[in-house]
Amino acid sequence: MKRGIFILVALILLPSVFASINIDSLQKDKVNLGDYLPVSGKISQSSDMFALFKLILDCESDYPLLIRSISITANKESLFSEKLNIPIVNEGPCTIRAELEKSGNILETAQSSAFTVTKELKGEFDIPSNTYQLGDRLTLKGKIQRLSGDLVNGFGTLYLISNSSIAFADSITVDSGSFSYARATTDMPAGSHKLQFDVQDSYGNKVLLDLGALVIENRLTLTSSLNKELFLPGEKVEITGSVKKF
Repeated sequence: MKRGIFILVALILLPSVFASINIDSLQKDKVNLGDYLPVSGKISQSSDMFALFKLILDCESDYPLLIRSISITANKESLFSEKLNIPIVNEGPCTIRAELEKSGNILETAQSSAFTVTKELKGEFDIPSNTYQLGDRLTLKGKIQRLSGDLVNGFGTLYLISNSSIAFADSITVDSGSFSYARATTDMPAGSHKLQFDVQDSYGNKVLLDLGALVIENRLTLTSSLNKELFLPGEKVEITGSVKKF
């Protein structure tokens, strides 16, 4: 009985430890794989202590992005500000979970506002013309960016789609967000096609750009004329003319 009273008294005399974590509102509500997500906030504690501070990407699974030992002064706010690199995870809603741990025990936890991880890139392009004569040189150029505006490095494939089938394909490199392409249409099939550019960066972010219709014409226009309309037997007939692109 005395032992039970001693334990009860000891527990009453132990100082209570209060900890709190506050995460500031996130600056982004949508991020790409490989993006940096700024996370800041403050930690307060009722007593001096050393503890583990964790920032965890909380999606379908947990992905620890930062773990470090910190020293906390009693009743004094400790500020934190970090740039967390988003790893390769499944697309969908996520949060950042902050934890304060001491001797294997979680003293406090906090959750950020939700944001979306997406592989979606954005792109723009310029193509001088959508109609070419067979043998003409097709040129196009453009820019690929993450949603943050950061330029990407990657690769892509240019497709000519005809009757729901791929009629032509060629590879294009994206360097510092820019791509350009120039090639004679000699080995491209004549006809009306859909032009598409499927591109992705090194993290797996991607975009399919619809570049519109592309017409490659293999017909020519022939014009001709005679030196006169009526001829006598044995007269020489002179024919002049020209051949132009359709």
